[in-house]
Amino acid sequence: MPSDVSGAGPSQARQRPLPLFYNQVRPVDPAAHAGMALPDSPNFAFAAGTNTVPLNGQEFPFAQRNYPIVFARPPGSLVALALLGLQRDVNLFVDRRTGRWAPYNYVPGYIRRYPFVFIEAQENRFALAVEQNYLVKGGKRQLFDQESKPTSLLQGALTFCGSYQKGYQESQEFFAALLDADLLVERQADASPTQGQKVRLSGFHVIDPQRFRALSAATLVEWRDKGWLDWVYAHLFSQMNWRALAQRADSAITL
Repeated sequence: MPSDVSGAGPSQARQRPLPLFYNQVRPVDPAAHAGMALPDSPNFAFAAGTNTVPLNGQEFPFAQRNYPIVFARPPGSLVALALLGLQRDVNLFVDRRTGRWAPYNYVPGYIRRYPFVFIEAQENRFALAVEQNYLVKGGKRQLFDQESKPTSLLQGALTFCGSYQKGYQESQEFFAALLDADLLVERQADASPTQGQKVRLSGFHVIDPQRFRALSAATLVEWRDKGWLDWVYAHLFSQMNWRALAQRADSAITL
């Protein structure tokens, strides 16, 4: 998976809808971003207004300790999500006053990579890009040094985004296998806050345990060897977090 810091200009990058949290993405470039830095005091306020974020399969064992893991089925695809709240615009794990993530809770990689992201350039290459609106002028956490070379911060971002992209690609095979095996069933949940109107979450999918147990021995061995059984069990165990999420929202819940 070829990647670089400045491999695509704005006209070269393929125009696609921007992912969640990103509004003004530009390829990282030493000329355009000279003197630009990340804020000295980073926080997660940018993620306070969403109740779901994507997960790669490799994250399931970590995320299952804190969040229900569900699946959404956009046309022609499948995505795994960490459920962070019961209302569409409320992340129960971000303090809206301080921007801090709730202590001792896993922070999904999709959020940790922000404000950086890979964009696809020409010849199947990925270029590192950044959310322009997040950058500040003249801060301590510079993207490039005085010689226009990437700082350790930027090199770390490139490495992390590369790892995340690799995990994303590997997860697609697992998601395709779930669809091929017809393991997913649609569910809904009704939440009744102590104050406020009843909320219904619908359109999400989970793995059906009975269908999973009916898989052939050969398929189970194959999934074991690929590490997918760990992901399946982590997803199933994560469903126990619905009650804890409802308690965090001060709500009763019916699945």
